[in-house]
Amino acid sequence: MKWYTKLILVGVFSAIITLIVLLQLNSGKSVNSLIEGNQKLLRDFNIKADLEQLKANVVVLESKVRSLVIAGYVDDTEYLEFELKEINKSLERLKTNQFDPSVLPLLSELEDLVDHKVYLNQQILDTFRFRGKLPAERMINMGNDARITDSITHVIRDIDAGQRETITGLVEKADERGDRVRNLGNLMTLIAILASLLTFLYAALKVRQQEKLIKLLNISEKKALQAGKAKETFLSNISHELRTPLNAIIGFANLLSKQKLDPESESHVRTIHIAGENLLAIINDVLDASKIDAGMMKLEKSPFNLSALIRSVEAMFKAQAQEKGLQFKVTLDEDVPVLLLGDQVRLTQILMNILSNAFKFTHSGSVLFSIYKVSETDREGVIGFSVNDTGIGIEEGKIAQIFDRFRQAEETVTREYGGTGLGLSIVKDLVELQAGTISVKSEPGKGTAFTIQIPFLKNLLDSEAVDISPNDEAPLYLDNCRILVAEDNEINRQLLQHLFRRWQVSYKIVNNGREVIDELKHNHYQCILLDIQMPEMDGYSALEVIRKEHKLTIPVIAMTAHVLQGEREKCLQYGMDDYISKPIDEKKLYALVRKYIDITNDGEEILKELTEASVPSSAAPGTSFQFINTDYMEEIAQGDLSYKKLAGSLFLESVPKELAAMQRAIEEQRLGELNRLAHNFKTTISVMHPRPSLIDKVDLLEAPSTPVTDLDRLLQEVKTYFDGATLEAKAYLDSLS
Repeated sequence: MKWYTKLILVGVFSAIITLIVLLQLNSGKSVNSLIEGNQKLLRDFNIKADLEQLKANVVVLESKVRSLVIAGYVDDTEYLEFELKEINKSLERLKTNQFDPSVLPLLSELEDLVDHKVYLNQQILDTFRFRGKLPAERMINMGNDARITDSITHVIRDIDAGQRETITGLVEKADERGDRVRNLGNLMTLIAILASLLTFLYAALKVRQQEKLIKLLNISEKKALQAGKAKETFLSNISHELRTPLNAIIGFANLLSKQKLDPESESHVRTIHIAGENLLAIINDVLDASKIDAGMMKLEKSPFNLSALIRSVEAMFKAQAQEKGLQFKVTLDEDVPVLLLGDQVRLTQILMNILSNAFKFTHSGSVLFSIYKVSETDREGVIGFSVNDTGIGIEEGKIAQIFDRFRQAEETVTREYGGTGLGLSIVKDLVELQAGTISVKSEPGKGTAFTIQIPFLKNLLDSEAVDISPNDEAPLYLDNCRILVAEDNEINRQLLQHLFRRWQVSYKIVNNGREVIDELKHNHYQCILLDIQMPEMDGYSALEVIRKEHKLTIPVIAMTAHVLQGEREKCLQYGMDDYISKPIDEKKLYALVRKYIDITNDGEEILKELTEASVPSSAAPGTSFQFINTDYMEEIAQGDLSYKKLAGSLFLESVPKELAAMQRAIEEQRLGELNRLAHNFKTTISVMHPRPSLIDKVDLLEAPSTPVTDLDRLLQEVKTYFDGATLEAKAYLDSLS
């Protein structure tokens, strides 16, 4: 379409719209005038009614006064006061109306006559009351009262005549404005029809043009898809072909580096290894870029410990920071959720890339890495990651292009620092694939700040994330078994998950007794492991509902950190089938489950293995530490390094938070809350098996009978103990790396 054609169309549509707006404004003005005229007409009708009412009241007053005097009823004069009041009301109501200016003098005259009329009738009544009938009759016969009534009637007639002229004018104007509104409406309808017709013709023309364009685009798209597929195939093939020999180069370079070499050969091997690693990183970037372009980059959703991931990333850059003399500080806010569901590999790739750039372009100063919570719901948490450096910085106009493929802010950057320009592009793509955002602020010579926000799912301890269903290919040791667990302590939930996965049993973990009841309404289980002390609904309350309301005979095994004498009997008395104390002993728990569920021969074998099992030879001896004992951890883990790291990191994350919560409970005198927190704390610390003397102190914090004056002292002793326990737990985790 030519430019002048577009200009003409725009002009026509603009003129039509302008005309419609003007007509609408004119029509609206006419309608408002019509409404105003109708309201005024209604007021004039009200004035006429008020005049008639006043006239009637005056006549009634005169008639009643005459009748009273003629009849001679002296005692009945009081009821005339009502008529006098009605006349005053009618006069006041009449005065509130809006009159035409021409009748205002008549209205004033009417008011004087009415006042005179009321006054005269009042005199007649007073004369009648105090002087008798004859004087009152003489006053009536003088005719003054009748003349005033005639004058009032005459003035009212004149006012009514003036108002009728006004009403006639208003009716004529209303008719005129109504005709104008109707004509304007017809004109607007005609214009709207013409505009719709022109719009339809224009739309039909554009649709035809677009159909032709779509055909051309389809042809172009097919060619682009073919080219993209060829590119994808080429990149995939070349990446594979390059990585195969490159892995061999790096592998043999590693083997050579372990042999005794002369200094020159050692330098050559180190150069080969560094060059090979750099080339492998470039090839991986190219492969990732090709996957993203082809829509083949698949993100995993698996549970991971964010704190452990951050510590791993921090460890990777510590040496580089020391080598360059940079301050490297990592801060992880306490309110950040520990367990998340997402792709930890891609998150690590994102953070490694951003931090690598920060260290690459920073020669002095610092690199600050912060992790914080942006927002949180029951199911999801948005986590923020910020990296601030004091490096060379980026000019404001060139910030946008750093995310473009194969481009860097300056050509000199490529020559001096190297790189393909793919890293930040891949980071941006990976962040957006996870529904996140990335932003950059920078100033040349002062540094750069990258901010990333990514949403992650929480509640990873639910069975949706880690459940092993009966239909999995791996055989079940516990045949046809589904176990329902109610446990609100995070560390204990992880422990049970670890055991059930090793047993290859299907399970579901919920947070409290109320969720147990809801789960039993929809699913069938062969056994329930029920924690006693839980929020919302405890184990005893849940059991009562299971047994009495739902009439279920499903085996229920109580789990509790209470080890007081008589606790087992109390559980059985409430209707539990059995009882196990925390910390959970794997062999005892397996024996209890086996007791209430039929199992296969495989189950017999695993029970035998558990009974004969000892701590693996690789386990760190628990007696090597002063405050903790890792024998229990090693026995439960059975060589599973990932579980030991996860349980240890949860211990380090949970202990400070729970100690702080108990301190607040003491300060605020919430003793019931303190007892509950202390009970839960025993489960949290059980994974590291602290000394029995410490458990005794925690038992006192849990006991309602402990004197209030002793609570703060007991908690300080527990805190002092865990200062040492925390250091030993960190050392234990470091030994696992």
